[in-house]
Amino acid sequence: MLASLQTIHIPVMGFTQTTRNPTGQETLWRLLRSVSAPEHWVYSPLPWDTDPKAIAAHIVRNTAPDADINVYAYSWGAGWFLPRLARELHRWGRWINQAVLCDPVYRSPNPLLRGRSLLNRWWAPTIPIPHNVRELHIFRQAKNKPAGHRVRPDNPRLTTIVRDVHIDGLRHAEMDDLPAYHDLCLQLSQEITA
Repeated sequence: MLASLQTIHIPVMGFTQTTRNPTGQETLWRLLRSVSAPEHWVYSPLPWDTDPKAIAAHIVRNTAPDADINVYAYSWGAGWFLPRLARELHRWGRWINQAVLCDPVYRSPNPLLRGRSLLNRWWAPTIPIPHNVRELHIFRQAKNKPAGHRVRPDNPRLTTIVRDVHIDGLRHAEMDDLPAYHDLCLQLSQEITA
């Protein structure tokens, strides 16, 4: 019988990203593979519109009940996929240990409201984070639109925003190449698997 995985690392791509071209999330995935072992698994970068219900079911089938689940998400991967994955995992009684969000961008489920991601800060949406995400680390920029949106934990007693770093001088499309983002993700993954 195969042993259950103890740690999962999930990089999630942004709106215009695919595996057809190199991305910062792919670079991150290569870095995270250094912690991969039989009990520590690193997903290949997932598109932002991956079915969260299918990923949650896959995780539950292949991990120990107390496994560390960690998500490293960029743009719509942070603003669309992460909240939905967290809700699906909650149905199974699972928690996301850490989420590192890189310029998270809200995506409305209503197609008529999707332009909100390009609006100014007074009309910008907030990304709700389900209570089963324990720790959040956020990197945001404001040089161009879309710019990283505010994040609001559903329950601040259960979800801690460990850091919310504002980056000057980078555009949204450059954020997932940010060395500080990659370094933090790698540092956290190494601490978990040590």
